[in-house]
Amino acid sequence: MKQLHLCILIILSLFSGCTTSSPNFQNIYISDLVYDPAEYLANFKEIHAIVESKHPYLTSKGIHKDSLFKKYSALIARAGDNKMYGKLVLEYFSELQNGHSSVYFRRDFINCDAALIENRLFFTSVREEDFIKAGIKERDEIIEIDGLPVLEWLERETTYVYASTSHGRRALTVSNNLFRSYFKDTRRYLIQTSDSLKEISVHFDKSAYIPVPGYTLISGKSLTDQAGYIAINGMKDDVAEQFLEHYFKFKDKPYLIIDLRNNGGGNSALGEKMAAYLIKKKHTASVSTKSISPIKDSYKGKLYVLTSGYTFSSAESFAIDLMEGGDATLIGTPTHGDTGNGATNFVTSKGLAFRIPTRKPRVSSGGFPMEGKSIPPTHLVETSAADLLNGEDTVLNYTLDLIEQGPLLKVGKE
Repeated sequence: MKQLHLCILIILSLFSGCTTSSPNFQNIYISDLVYDPAEYLANFKEIHAIVESKHPYLTSKGIHKDSLFKKYSALIARAGDNKMYGKLVLEYFSELQNGHSSVYFRRDFINCDAALIENRLFFTSVREEDFIKAGIKERDEIIEIDGLPVLEWLERETTYVYASTSHGRRALTVSNNLFRSYFKDTRRYLIQTSDSLKEISVHFDKSAYIPVPGYTLISGKSLTDQAGYIAINGMKDDVAEQFLEHYFKFKDKPYLIIDLRNNGGGNSALGEKMAAYLIKKKHTASVSTKSISPIKDSYKGKLYVLTSGYTFSSAESFAIDLMEGGDATLIGTPTHGDTGNGATNFVTSKGLAFRIPTRKPRVSSGGFPMEGKSIPPTHLVETSAADLLNGEDTVLNYTLDLIEQGPLLKVGKE
């Protein structure tokens, strides 16, 4: 559980997933915008003109571009400072209802991670000095934020989150907004520890982000004599090479579990490279549409893939390819619901950078919509609060139970 959000935080903070072009620009803080109120509207008009001409999903999402422009141009015309203008730009991109439609504003952060389980918010990693000094530990529960119950606070924050589905929006609100802020502010957390309620105020600053201890891009282990496990926590760097180091240890086991629950995406070509070792038949890759064939040492056993609402972008196309070409069984919760849309970077004349998809809506070779619909797991399994508090992984335990029952089910049928 320590690693539940780290990978997607890294990927989304860099906005690297599936981006097809990179004009020169710098991420800037909203407070450092050089505009004055007289320039806000002109800059927004540039943004909207690009969105109107390039964004392929406005019609399919039921977004009326003229109404959207009228709404935000009126609001931005009255914006009196950078903070108000920045908030409105964030809200505008959120209304595009797409996980790859976003503006490049920098954020400050607090070194912690948390998970929303059964509508309760629990710390999964605590690395912030203010929390550590106050005795806050993993699995302590956040009750309120800035005086609001956590669910109410999260609902308010969805206004500033870019997402293609409601499921993905809730997941990204937790991972991207709970301990991150576009504004240099102080946030108050009411926390239930093992022995008391504590209210702690923490200021967002520019201190270096401390990685989750033990975090790796790829991790693997032998769970039983029958089952191997490989967690793929991102689609970047040398992930394919790292994957193979673990794959060859487990390729002869009858069951293999691929964990994508913490994978926020990156480069879809890397996923396709790994898929060649896991598919069972010739398959048309969902993003590149290239033909992929199983290699000589491809996996012959039963494949399980674990997913969550944080499984995003190229991690989703990887899951689709394993589902359609590898006969994989998906276990966990639905994915975010946005991949393979050709996200492209743009920069206004004032230097404000953003990205939007530019590829028309498409479906996988198996007919699955690649945007606007989460990939549903074969077995819907949600982490329970009781398991979290006991240090248990509900989804992984369910998968192992399913594997253990496999031979018994076969005997019963015979």
